[in-house]
Amino acid sequence: MDESILEAIVRASYLALGFSSPNPPVACVISNSNNDILATGFTQVIGGNHAEREAYANLEKNLKINHYIEQFADQIADDNADPSTIQFTNQKNISNSDPSANTNLEHDVYVTLEPCSHTGRTPPCRDLIISKKPRNVFVGSLDPNPIVESQRDNKIYSQSGIAFAISTELQLVGQAFLAGFFKRIRKNRPKIIIKSAISADGFYSTEPAERLSVSNQSSNVYLSMLRAKVDAIIVGPKTTEIDNPSLNFRIPEYMKADNSKSKLNNENPDVLFWESIMNFSLDQDIQTHHRENIIEYQPIRAFVIAKNQILSKDFIHKQKVLQELYNHKTKIVFYILPERQSSNQATVFDSGDLNKNDPDLIEFGDSHGNLIETDPNNASRQIDQSLQDSILSISNVRIQHLPSIQWADYICKDLADLGANNLLVEGGYLLYSEFGKILDEEDEILVVQNKNLRLNKGSKFDLVSGIELGSDTELAADQKSNPQTVSRKMIFQKKIDSDEWKVYKGR
Repeated sequence: MDESILEAIVRASYLALGFSSPNPPVACVISNSNNDILATGFTQVIGGNHAEREAYANLEKNLKINHYIEQFADQIADDNADPSTIQFTNQKNISNSDPSANTNLEHDVYVTLEPCSHTGRTPPCRDLIISKKPRNVFVGSLDPNPIVESQRDNKIYSQSGIAFAISTELQLVGQAFLAGFFKRIRKNRPKIIIKSAISADGFYSTEPAERLSVSNQSSNVYLSMLRAKVDAIIVGPKTTEIDNPSLNFRIPEYMKADNSKSKLNNENPDVLFWESIMNFSLDQDIQTHHRENIIEYQPIRAFVIAKNQILSKDFIHKQKVLQELYNHKTKIVFYILPERQSSNQATVFDSGDLNKNDPDLIEFGDSHGNLIETDPNNASRQIDQSLQDSILSISNVRIQHLPSIQWADYICKDLADLGANNLLVEGGYLLYSEFGKILDEEDEILVVQNKNLRLNKGSKFDLVSGIELGSDTELAADQKSNPQTVSRKMIFQKKIDSDEWKVYKGR
């Protein structure tokens, strides 16, 4: 496959990731027989165009622009021509000869995921493609969505005179960005990325705990863009207390554009995702698109807290301000930790499913549609009234009580139900421990180690064995005793100033 087509597919996939959820981040390229790219498209926000429909819409725009240029090439080329005298008035003749209306336009379609064949919020993309009569349709992966699988009939392409083929190259490229969607559909769980920034001597927090930026400023640029590429970010009670975290995606003022590129590894999906973060985070056009659509790129902000935790006024104010900034469109979830004697079952319901006459359930809400659920017959599931009032002062918030066992798995299923394909776990110890237990081969661990910073004491990150801790060569005793500390395959490594990034497979 032509390299320029693969590069366009990667770029479009990157733009779709974190933007199209819960729909998959699909990319589509339309080319002519000479492999010249005529148009690209990627899946828009939910309710908008799928990648194929977007690509054809862009094709029509491009052809119209080229048509106008060709129609008036002589006038435009005349350096002495007065721009005000160039005539664009014969719209009827232009429209009648517009090549975008020519169904015989010879072209090929490349798309990372099988075109949909069912009617949802948009008409079937398969029908659109067949109506446009391309020579070839190249697909990366078949869609695991049961709705698509039940209506699969790719013979319809050949019956319409269109060659249909699965492309291994497209599959490898698409997998880098579709992995989270595949996992959510197949396992009802998002792909998990556990992230920790650690010092040269292996600590991710100080003792006593205090707010501290461990990664350097250059790394923070890429870590910020990583937030735009996931659908949910979660932190634990200590991080919430100490850091007053925002958990939003933002482009720092010091995040300057740099359009220099390195060659991407299109043959390894695991590596390609992280290389894309490095390659595209400073791209001027990509930064512009993220700025212009900053609300759509915001992840769900999730906080695991204790039922009697005191949330600072600064934290509450920060979350209120963010909700106002994002027009109350972004979601916030608070997960209330269980006590040891609490029920093993968590009550789950959405406001639309709630039986308001049920005497065993009480709904607490406000004018913004906030929802909290609790069981009045179980005192251990009651949260502190002041905590409840603080949370409910934030708009578009949801409160969930966690079961006493396997609550990390429960959170994953809950976020999957909210449409999250990718989850970023940012710490601290409690979340590292609980989410570390459920990692599988599709999940990943990101360790960002600042080689110029030593903390001497604090909390050590121990989900990965064999991390070089400055000049230390042996694992600390607490790491050796932790059964979750295992050797994991490193799939990506990158030095960013004083920081070294290492990414490991979950299993």
